[in-house]
Amino acid sequence: LYFSDVKTALGSPAPAIAAGELGEADLARLMQAFTTYYEAGDIDAFMDLFSDDAATNERADVAGIREDYQRLFANTDKRRIRLSDTRWFTEGGLARGESHYVVEVQAKGRDHSDVYKGTLWVQVEPRDGLARITHFAFVE
Repeated sequence: LYFSDVKTALGSPAPAIAAGELGEADLARLMQAFTTYYEAGDIDAFMDLFSDDAATNERADVAGIREDYQRLFANTDKRRIRLSDTRWFTEGGLARGESHYVVEVQAKGRDHSDVYKGTLWVQVEPRDGLARITHFAFVE
């Protein structure tokens, strides 16, 4: 099992995807950055993928999202997320994606991982000239 323990750079913290170009390859690149920064525990790069008005099914604002993931990254040594069967639906400048996910996290000081599986929904919209995640929700 591979876990990413190192910060990985993909160029700029948020992939420079022009807001009007939400093609499948651009969206896949955005989600690859999401996965990479999540696994690396790079809170700043991870949060740069989100719009200032982003929300999740657990948090209504970007400050809450940052708090949740900062806590997760600080309390885990290893994180792994795999997305599969991703389908994108685009309409104008808006894209909605649905994926199956498997997340494995290992808390600091523990010798085993916890595994979570479910469905992830992501909404991507233009913000400040770039494509940003504006909403995501998940269910186990």
